[in-house]
Amino acid sequence: KTTRQRSFNLKCNDSETDRDNSISVGKAGAEKQITNVAAGTQTTDAVNKGQLDTAILSVSGGTVATDNYAHISTDTALGSAKGYAHATTKEAGTNKITKVGGITVTTTGTGTSLDDIDSFTANSIKITDPAEVAAFINAAKKGGNIAIGDYSSAMGTANIALGSGSSAMGFENSASGFSSSAVGFRNEASGQNSNAVGVNNIASGNSSSALGTYNIALGGA
Repeated sequence: KTTRQRSFNLKCNDSETDRDNSISVGKAGAEKQITNVAAGTQTTDAVNKGQLDTAILSVSGGTVATDNYAHISTDTALGSAKGYAHATTKEAGTNKITKVGGITVTTTGTGTSLDDIDSFTANSIKITDPAEVAAFINAAKKGGNIAIGDYSSAMGTANIALGSGSSAMGFENSASGFSSSAVGFRNEASGQNSNAVGVNNIASGNSSSALGTYNIALGGA
């Protein structure tokens, strides 16, 4: 039944509309699904489940191609890419890539290109799944935020969170230590429970803190 103005009930059992300008296919306690819905294309179109799944995967650790990469659902990678690739470490003599932004990788073929990467290490586990590797390569090439430690967060632009429970926020920060934090501009926190906050600080000692500008904390508790 229809109880409001400019409302419409589809012809099916137990349909009830009780709001203006609405369409109902059921009622409270007798909800129904709408099937065979095409993907929306305009701002006021309805979207289908497939579109929602894609949107969710892109921000919550899925493998849909984005500028960022979050390894698992408990990781967070949000923000923008810097538009050029993360720095790489290469093997002497062969020039093969061994690390990307501090993350250990293996390569195939000549191994000199990011496209040659066939695995990367996350939480001491070698990841070889092609979809995961492709998503990682995509973020590495674009300089996106990368979060691969358990419960890690990389937010801002080109931040990398490797350590379990680590946080890298701002621009080109790296947090590789367990429960470490690197916040600001190009800070590095590699020690366990370390903090590097400000501009170009390095905290490498366990429980160390480097705050301000161009400070280095080697020791710790």
